[in-house]
Amino acid sequence: MRVIYLDVLIITNLIISLTLLSLTAKATYSSVKNHRLIIAGFFGSLSSILILFNKESLLISLAITIAKLVITYFEIAICFKTFKFKKVFKLILIYLLFNFIFIGILIVIWNLSKGKLVYVKNYSVYFNISIGWLIVISIATYLVISIFELIKNRSFSKEDSYKIKAIINGRSFESKAIADTGNKLVDMYYGKPVVVFYNKEISDYLKIGDEMAVVKNKLHILPYTTIKGQGIIYVTKPQEIEISGLKDKKTAEVCIGILSSENEYPRVIFNPKILV
Repeated sequence: MRVIYLDVLIITNLIISLTLLSLTAKATYSSVKNHRLIIAGFFGSLSSILILFNKESLLISLAITIAKLVITYFEIAICFKTFKFKKVFKLILIYLLFNFIFIGILIVIWNLSKGKLVYVKNYSVYFNISIGWLIVISIATYLVISIFELIKNRSFSKEDSYKIKAIINGRSFESKAIADTGNKLVDMYYGKPVVVFYNKEISDYLKIGDEMAVVKNKLHILPYTTIKGQGIIYVTKPQEIEISGLKDKKTAEVCIGILSSENEYPRVIFNPKILV
């Protein structure tokens, strides 16, 4: 009979949850507050208690599976501050993808240790290793996925030709665009990446600078920092964004930030992560 220490079980799964949630946030370009990350991580780690139950019947197995799915749903919902099923479902799929990568590493450890270091049961993991080694494994997983993501992002060239069509308040605007990983703007209100439009036509259409028009057009201010200094940008959520120049056209769930282009040619800058 295997001996399981409850404190080790919860702490190790807390570290795993925090790592996987951080990777999910990084992959989806989501802004996550630290306190939400920690609360969600603790919530997720509690599901590790399922390892203590025995699957004595099909009904118990089904109950364990449902319990794990419900806990995962609320773990994601708490972390990313949304209970919209469609969005949570998408985040869960990405979260599970990173779980599978982590499990792949565990299988290697399992085989090398002949099952002595890792114990997996009821979708939960118990490590018969020190917390220090678990932290090392988690960091290694994070680094491997981050390096893969960096290589993937570098495959998008700033010289590639893109076009973006945005529908704002029923009117369509089109502009040339470039993919630039330097655009890390995330809207604090909607929690979505910001595509920056240097476009006087849009600026004039939305009457940026007119306080009444700003309220009417549902604009809000977002501070930003560049190598040239700091500033503010007016942000809104378009009805639709369509990116072409790829093999297929792609729509994206983003916000747009508008800057006048009186001294610069009209263009759009977006982070290539929105293409993933």
